[in-house]
Amino acid sequence: MDGKKKALLVGGVAVAAAVTLWAYQRRQARLAKQAHGSRVEGIELDWSLTPAEIKQAAAEVIARWRALDDAIAAQGDEATFASTFGAQIALELELDVLENSCTFPKHVSADPRVRFAAKEAEKALAELSVESGMRKDVYAVLKRVASKLDKSKTGGLTQEEGRYVDKTLQAYEQAGPHRPGKGLPPWVTSTSQRPE
Repeated sequence: MDGKKKALLVGGVAVAAAVTLWAYQRRQARLAKQAHGSRVEGIELDWSLTPAEIKQAAAEVIARWRALDDAIAAQGDEATFASTFGAQIALELELDVLENSCTFPKHVSADPRVRFAAKEAEKALAELSVESGMRKDVYAVLKRVASKLDKSKTGGLTQEEGRYVDKTLQAYEQAGPHRPGKGLPPWVTSTSQRPE
């Protein structure tokens, strides 16, 4: 191999090594920044909640989700994707952070009172999930909106939104609010008499 070829080969290897080192250092700096408390914009997880704050946060999630279910159920023929599925998506995005902030401490907190409060919050949120999934009135409105969307092919939805519609309806159908005789308490299908 002559001198020119060796020089080009060594130069090419040096450039490749420099680019690789630069990319590695950038990745490490980004990971270090994330590990040292930089926050993703809009996400404010709080792991320092007290038992009372955990209970209050869980109650807020439950109240807001029930209010959305009631609002969806109250819609007649004017229901749209934005006022039903879109509202569910927006509320899920907003409340997931709060829900995680009040349930995750059960896994990591050194304080047994915080762990107990987080466990109780998780139970209450699981009960809400069952209650919400069994709402016949909400299911009927969502089904009606989805059938309108099906008639116009995608209904102007993105693939992700279309998948959300499909998976939401599938979850309701698996829960069975449309099946008669499940022996459900009246507060599941009626919003007027809920236990406090």
